[in-house]
Amino acid sequence: MPQATIAPSIPTTNLVQLQQHLHTLREEADTLADLVAEAAWDSFESDVEQATEDGYMFDLAASTQMMLASSLAHAYEQALQRHVQTFLTKLSPQLAKAAERVDLAGLRQSLELRSQANEMIGQAIDRAKPGLIGMLFLSNDPCSPAWEKEHQDNAVRLRRQLLTLQKPITAMIYEATLGLLILPPYSSPRPSRNKPPGPSMAPGVLVRPAAS
Repeated sequence: MPQATIAPSIPTTNLVQLQQHLHTLREEADTLADLVAEAAWDSFESDVEQATEDGYMFDLAASTQMMLASSLAHAYEQALQRHVQTFLTKLSPQLAKAAERVDLAGLRQSLELRSQANEMIGQAIDRAKPGLIGMLFLSNDPCSPAWEKEHQDNAVRLRRQLLTLQKPITAMIYEATLGLLILPPYSSPRPSRNKPPGPSMAPGVLVRPAAS
């Protein structure tokens, strides 16, 4: 993913104070990333429950996949606003200027996140589909108890498979959020969690002090 660079510079009239704010941000980066990941997952989990509460037909697989991936990306953007932007605004007026640009960088990250999540969700849906033998015994009568049971069983399998995505999805969002948080040139990199399989999101630079 292209590097998401947010604010190019911040006035250096009070560099010491600015560095203190940046240090605080780095200290809180892990907590902020966790909050964003947890909030986005909670929203995703709620969407999964809603999509499967009344049974499920795999004829809807493509639309379900697209809906869940898009909703997750939107939940990520909202969580960024709620946790990261709010934190930056409260921390420092200088960082508040950078927070105004989080929306754009978050949108870029969410597009990559949606693409990766879409693949994960599609694979989960495929795993939940009935096997060949199960397909042979599907009911053709919408009014029969067997028809209702099949749809309920579909929903149970689909819900189970989608909820197994918690670890890779939250890890992906955690890494994406850290990629938006500060990595100033005078500090050492933060350790990060193990990333899920697949392409990683390139880190961005939220704030970089201007050259004096």
